[in-house]
Amino acid sequence: MPKRYHTVYVCRRGRFGKVIIALCALAIVTFATKTESFAGDRPARSFAQRSATDHEMFSVLGLAIRDAKIRLGETRAACDRHAVDSSRGDVKGMLGLAACFTAGSGRPKRLLRAKALFEAAAARGSAEAHLALGQFYRDGAVVSKDLKRAANYFRRAASAGLAEAMVEYGLVLRRSQTNHPAACRWFERSAHANARNGIRLLGDCFAYAIGGQLDRAYAIKLYRKAARLGDNTARLKLAGHAFMGTGSDIARWEGCEWAARSAARNNIAAMQAAAYCLNAIR
Repeated sequence: MPKRYHTVYVCRRGRFGKVIIALCALAIVTFATKTESFAGDRPARSFAQRSATDHEMFSVLGLAIRDAKIRLGETRAACDRHAVDSSRGDVKGMLGLAACFTAGSGRPKRLLRAKALFEAAAARGSAEAHLALGQFYRDGAVVSKDLKRAANYFRRAASAGLAEAMVEYGLVLRRSQTNHPAACRWFERSAHANARNGIRLLGDCFAYAIGGQLDRAYAIKLYRKAARLGDNTARLKLAGHAFMGTGSDIARWEGCEWAARSAARNNIAAMQAAAYCLNAIR
């Protein structure tokens, strides 16, 4: 029996009153409308063709589920290995197990347990653990928000040469509104370590004279480098400089290209910039 007639049959046999009958009628009309609207868009398929397509779809779905289970099993196995290494006092094991508890992957999500492991690793001199603890206190995750304590952890990790911590420490200094030149110096150190967000933030220092020196040409050079490394914010900044007339030498076509690259990462602001580019070029 065809689906729409089967639906009518079920609706007529329903014993739930006029409301259910009305809902059934609405469902029938909606289904019929969709059937008619799509009938001309694709050729009719035989039962065998539909069965083959459905079988292929469920086979793909089954493979995806199987792969997900394998990945989850691998994650659990990795966390088990980290737990063994951590119990022996291994710093990498502590960091790995803390990451499992932080992400809730391979272990239940337990931030307090993760924080304790990061503290144990930090006591053994781990720069990554100092960075993680700084992020805990910066965000107020399971602890009271404390930017001074966060800055102290970031400074220790940055002094150990961790590029990401240099960026974080520079951002804390920049937010303080009193030590912008020092913030830019940390961004510069992270840029030498090829940290793409550090390169872009150093560009901000020269674009807006945050560190006391205005050099838009050098800022654009830094934005281009960060954009080539995949920094979406740098790509948007290049598009903005191209269209806002900030005295830079960026052509509009280049600005549109950077906006399109950023939009490819599902960035809403970049999509809007790309749409603006299309209207401007027409």
